[in-house]
Amino acid sequence: MFQTVSGAGTSLQDKKAQMDEKKERKRKKWGAFQYFLMISSSIIIAMGAVILFGSQSTPSGSANILQNDRAFLFLVDSALKRYAHHKGNNYPDQLSVLVPRFLPLKKSDLIFLERLSYQKDPQEGYLLSLSHVKPGEMKIILSTKGIKYQAVINQG
Repeated sequence: MFQTVSGAGTSLQDKKAQMDEKKERKRKKWGAFQYFLMISSSIIIAMGAVILFGSQSTPSGSANILQNDRAFLFLVDSALKRYAHHKGNNYPDQLSVLVPRFLPLKKSDLIFLERLSYQKDPQEGYLLSLSHVKPGEMKIILSTKGIKYQAVINQG
């Protein structure tokens, strides 16, 4: 009787050992999900490395937007649109209201706004143009409706 009980115990231990081996083999076996996980993780790491370390540095020279009148005109136009977006389609009475929250200028640079002609218009919203146009150039008038071009007649 002792023999049969001890024999049964060893067979149970053997079966348990076999089951453990099968579980271990299943754990070591990689499925489709594990391959997908490894590949997607490596791609994410590679993209992160490209973003952090592979980007080009910014240009060392800065563009002075205040020197180019037409570029400054469009910069002020975009500031007016941001102002209207935040204030419920209302436009300022003067351009100096835009500084510094909507227009990246210092208070000492407010004299550059004198190069522009600005009118708050009830139908158009606003009319914005350059105060002085060079001979031979067309006058650009910006409004909420779009861009209008006007020929300048030189009186001599």
